[in-house]
Amino acid sequence: MFAIRQIIEDPQDFIPIPPELRHRRTEVIFIAVDQEGDDDNQRNRADITSIRRKTVAEFEAWSQRAAASALPAAVELTDEDVVYMVKESR
Repeated sequence: MFAIRQIIEDPQDFIPIPPELRHRRTEVIFIAVDQEGDDDNQRNRADITSIRRKTVAEFEAWSQRAAASALPAAVELTDEDVVYMVKESR
């Protein structure tokens, strides 16, 4: 799993997506960090963190199962190969 955590001091209307995350299923969570004193915000942040940890753990478990059961030909596929196959199937 590839993850990036970045604090943006003054976010603009558009935030660029890192090349490593383009054309992949990606989770984006926006949290205003300047409201940390607010109890509701801290509770929401704890909930989000808990959900994220659970989701990451589930994904990692799934990824390990998928890697263990993958056929040798599937292991050799690149991201570009998969994108090409998906586009061809449409």
